[in-house]
Amino acid sequence: MLTASLGNLDAGAGNRYVALTLTNKSGKHCRTGGWSGLQLTGAAGRIPTTVFREGTARTIVVPDGGHAYERLHWAAVPADDETGSTCEPVATALRVIPPNQTAAVDARWEYGPVCRHGEIRLTPLATTPPA
Repeated sequence: MLTASLGNLDAGAGNRYVALTLTNKSGKHCRTGGWSGLQLTGAAGRIPTTVFREGTARTIVVPDGGHAYERLHWAAVPADDETGSTCEPVATALRVIPPNQTAAVDARWEYGPVCRHGEIRLTPLATTPPA
């Protein structure tokens, strides 16, 4: 079983970055790799989310109690056709389906709206936190 949490926000020039941490609580090592599935959610349900996978996936081993990391990158600047007080609805959670899993886990979302129609760029799982 994996749990999901999001780290501290790093921001600059209309860009936002945060680390997604998956923690292995299965009681044994797990072999995995690739990218998580992501869906922003809020009080009204699903919020538009488009994930772009970046980088090259590798198989990693996450020891019991260990962590795997992915970096999320999104824009805080609206697209030309996004109007209103926020570019998109503001999420309260990020639903995560870790690679090779079918069950989703939620992480609290405290980072405001994801502009450009919910576009998130995602790096593949790694055993070291993103820089």
